[in-house]
Amino acid sequence: MTHIPLPIPLQMHKRRPVSGKDVNQFDVFTYGPIHLDLARVRVTVDKRRIALCHNELRLLACLMENVGKVVRREQVLEAWGYDYTMDIDTRSVDTTLRRVRAKLGEAGALIQTIRGFGYTLVDPEDP
Repeated sequence: MTHIPLPIPLQMHKRRPVSGKDVNQFDVFTYGPIHLDLARVRVTVDKRRIALCHNELRLLACLMENVGKVVRREQVLEAWGYDYTMDIDTRSVDTTLRRVRAKLGEAGALIQTIRGFGYTLVDPEDP
């Protein structure tokens, strides 16, 4: 299995041994029905496995790492390995986000667009 390089903030967390293995405790995120396991490159919604491509997975990881914060398009592009000197349209993020929402099904509604700023995950307990 190929290791997907992650943004530096995700890679630099303290590691702890679990069952004799060196496992990063921050490799697993759960938010409402969405479960993201970066070590296994696996996403599930209500225990149903969802197939995401490389950029879709990184976008979801970026959102789940920043729960309660607005994630700007530029931050997502940085997570994808692009910088401001590259000629890439930030609307690529919008297109990818639309695909992620569709693949997540009803859980995709947890991703909220903050017009003019970026995206955030909304509280799954809010009606």
